[in-house]
Amino acid sequence: MEGTKKRREFIKDRIYEDVRHDIITFRYQPGEKLSEYSLAEKFGVSRSPVRSVLQKLESESLVVIDPQRGTFVTKLDYDYIRDIIYLRWCVESTLMCQIADQQPKALLLELRKCLENQKDLLQSDAIDPEEFTALDNAFHETIYTGSHRENLWDIIQEVNTSYLRFRMLDLVEGNSHRQIYQDHCKLVQFMEHNDQSELRSLLHQHLNGNLQNNEGIKLEYKEYFTA
Repeated sequence: MEGTKKRREFIKDRIYEDVRHDIITFRYQPGEKLSEYSLAEKFGVSRSPVRSVLQKLESESLVVIDPQRGTFVTKLDYDYIRDIIYLRWCVESTLMCQIADQQPKALLLELRKCLENQKDLLQSDAIDPEEFTALDNAFHETIYTGSHRENLWDIIQEVNTSYLRFRMLDLVEGNSHRQIYQDHCKLVQFMEHNDQSELRSLLHQHLNGNLQNNEGIKLEYKEYFTA
């Protein structure tokens, strides 16, 4: 009995991860309708675990469930994304300035390792946007974990999905991988030299750059965004 329960939870978790991944990477596009029946058939399960997964995704604002019309992938909310960026700038600029003040050698070394990983990927023949996004997130997560603020990172991740989706769209359409890497390199340099003014300014540009420099994406993919 216990083994059966664990297997059910494992299957439900796998369905959740797969569907969430497909939403964030735009395999399921904003506004697209998701069918419980089709998903159940795809994963070879009943509709019950699929329904639970969709309810969890709704709690993360990745889908909206309308009892009359069905389940739809949420569209991107431009204003909400800007608010998430502002939240991240407030938190991360504070953490980075603390690092600049304290100069923790182990943390700065770990950030340098993050840069090396990004550099290695950029030198490959084909850059995988999903892999680069993971390395991008790892850099920022290191700021939090190295500052013993893991809980803050977890809290931000709960509301960060809209920004992640926009970042993925930007990476694919705007080809901004190298600019992001260059920004990360400069951020580390500013922390190492305790240049907090330049640090805060660049971080603001780095987090907002996707919105400020890529209005064309919003126009080209206007069907992806809320009115």
